[in-house]
Amino acid sequence: MIMLLLFPVVLLSYAAMHVYMGIKLRLAFPRLKQWTALLVMAATLLFIGPFLTRWFGNRGYVTLAWLAGAVGYTWIAVVFWFFSLGLVLDTWNLLVRLISLLMAGEARWHIPARRAVQAVGLVIALAIAWGMVEARRLHVETIVLKTDRLPAGKTIRIVQISDLHLTAHRGASLVPRVLDAVQSLAPDILVSTGDLVDSPFEAVRGYAVALRGLSPPGGRFAVLGNHEYYTGLKQAFAFHEAAGFSLLRGRLVKVAPGLWLAGVDDPAGSYTRQPHFEDERALAAARPADGFVLLLKH
Repeated sequence: MIMLLLFPVVLLSYAAMHVYMGIKLRLAFPRLKQWTALLVMAATLLFIGPFLTRWFGNRGYVTLAWLAGAVGYTWIAVVFWFFSLGLVLDTWNLLVRLISLLMAGEARWHIPARRAVQAVGLVIALAIAWGMVEARRLHVETIVLKTDRLPAGKTIRIVQISDLHLTAHRGASLVPRVLDAVQSLAPDILVSTGDLVDSPFEAVRGYAVALRGLSPPGGRFAVLGNHEYYTGLKQAFAFHEAAGFSLLRGRLVKVAPGLWLAGVDDPAGSYTRQPHFEDERALAAARPADGFVLLLKH
């Protein structure tokens, strides 16, 4: 119910940002007026880009889904940053105007419309360039847990992956790097803590097959994130099964002497009205008294 109420608000807010952007561009570049119809058509296509990527993906048009997603999601960032930075500059100009009413000569600090748009455009271009570089980086963090609840001797290495958000347009370059990183770490157990997949199964089947090539001796386990629910449980189940991950949905599994894994679903299952298991108290009550339990949660 919350999502049904929130979605129209988000959609209208996004549309309002487009209107704001159009007004600012018209003020900065008056000659754009003669291209209004063409610009509105282009903006409409960009607006529906994220919806098109899912539509194409559901029908197996992987290349079109990738193209629509790459352009559409980038456009969301452009519009959001344009609106946010534009409001900052609008606030600055408003303050300058108010001060100029009290102090003569302060109006010279007013930022003209064209210069403001050019400055915002430059910042957005730099931010997108940085984001594209950053998105390709894999961050590996090492955490050492010490406990007397495990048998003395050999250590256990668990590699966790999270928030890969694999789609038709996100995965071709990411998955091979994830595979290399995981294999280089030589895990005993591999776990995924949600948002592994964000697309219909047929659009990402190849990535699931690739992930299945990882075969840690202790197994592969996963929990559901909110985006698995947004994609749909049927699609998420198919992907995890093909990738060789066992889903821990409100259950405990013994994976090594003295070591147990527990997992719960993301709360998104509640507001998307899909089956979900998020009762951590039930798991806590069922945990073994003499074992070490690692809880997986998105």
